[in-house]
Amino acid sequence: MQKTILLILFILISLSLRPQQLNNLRTKTLFPLSDTITIDTLTIVPGSEIAYTKKNAIVSDSLYTIDYVKRTIVLSKQLLEMKKGIVISYRVFPINFSKSFFTRKKEETNIVGPVMAYPNRYTGIGGESFLLDNQLDKRGSIARGITVGNNQNAVINSNLNLQISGKINNEMSILAVISDENIPIQPDGNSQQIQDFDKVFIQLYNDKTKLIAGDFMIDKPTGYFMNINKKAQGGLLNSTFNSKKNKSNSVETTIGGAVTKGKYCRKTFKGQEGNQGPYKLTGCENEQYIIVLAGTEMVYINGRLQTRGKEYDYVMDYNTGELTFTANRLITKDSRIAIEFEYSERSYARFLIYSANEIKIDRGKFWLNIYSEQDSKNQSINQDLSSEQKRLLSDSGDNIENVFVPNADSVGFRNDYVLYLHKDTIVNNVTYEIYEYSINPVQAIYRVGFNLVGEGRG
Repeated sequence: MQKTILLILFILISLSLRPQQLNNLRTKTLFPLSDTITIDTLTIVPGSEIAYTKKNAIVSDSLYTIDYVKRTIVLSKQLLEMKKGIVISYRVFPINFSKSFFTRKKEETNIVGPVMAYPNRYTGIGGESFLLDNQLDKRGSIARGITVGNNQNAVINSNLNLQISGKINNEMSILAVISDENIPIQPDGNSQQIQDFDKVFIQLYNDKTKLIAGDFMIDKPTGYFMNINKKAQGGLLNSTFNSKKNKSNSVETTIGGAVTKGKYCRKTFKGQEGNQGPYKLTGCENEQYIIVLAGTEMVYINGRLQTRGKEYDYVMDYNTGELTFTANRLITKDSRIAIEFEYSERSYARFLIYSANEIKIDRGKFWLNIYSEQDSKNQSINQDLSSEQKRLLSDSGDNIENVFVPNADSVGFRNDYVLYLHKDTIVNNVTYEIYEYSINPVQAIYRVGFNLVGEGRG
């Protein structure tokens, strides 16, 4: 009996001994008092750090340098001037690699015979390329793949993702994200911070001038008006000029021209009692299937701005345009929900011109901001309009309620298309032309497009 009791106790103790779950993720807030700060006692995992401000703005890794073995961070002059501090997240190894480990002390070891030093590694002479400059930090990946299938030939796929940051010379620095991936990957809308996978740009900058070519964000400039948050693709130039006589007098100007990546829309609706979502978003013209641009949404409940993230207020599925609220933010029938966002709209190419100017003098501060965005009426993307359809759009002006045209095209019969036949029907002694679904290869030759006009009006 005693042996049985001891055996049961041994099994219970064994089951209770589980491996300890160790988390090597560290997050610290730094308030710089000097340019060099020791941030941990363990060796930091190279490349695992992310630095950002208290407003969740990512800090470029060109503004600081980390010695992973010595656990120190060297801050630039720009970061030292930040009074609110920065937050840095990183991972650590379980040991300190800079600490000496030995089984015997050096003075206790008796060396017999000659000591052979290890030869120096051959570094080569000359011929180093631009990307091998030790002032540039290069990160990225190259992928090669083969796609095969029983209904297609073999296809070779390749993509390149390259990030470069550092100094080109003593006066100019570079920050670049280069990719040859044609299809951008939408990030998940679960976390509070989002990495823009579809952001490709080259940025050249120094203390007074910054030039961006590629994808960039246009934020609200200085001033009360023009509250914008826009994703664009083009060029942006920012420069600051100081007076030679009075250094406190300065002029900062920003000029940009780009193609907009999305169309702005604002939607308001009431919540459903006990329904956390998903709530389906539609476009400004009631488009049913839209793709929301990642990171452009601002969600308000009863006038209060909400925070994205599973552990916060809501999550967003950008590919389907669905908004879901977490348990931290309960939705009732009295919840007034408003969301501002951008979505991909591919009817026309859309161009914008942007200029923000700020003048600082001893007597005050002045600013002038200009923003203009419009469709390019001669550059349609996903549609081909006839002369008659263009005339109808031109005559309609701002009234688009009755701008509808027949959308039926004779394409011939194909097995992989949903096709219709054209015929007449009589309703209340009135003859109508209608299209009816058919699989008859002789008559089913029309491809028909539909528009949502409301329940009972189709």
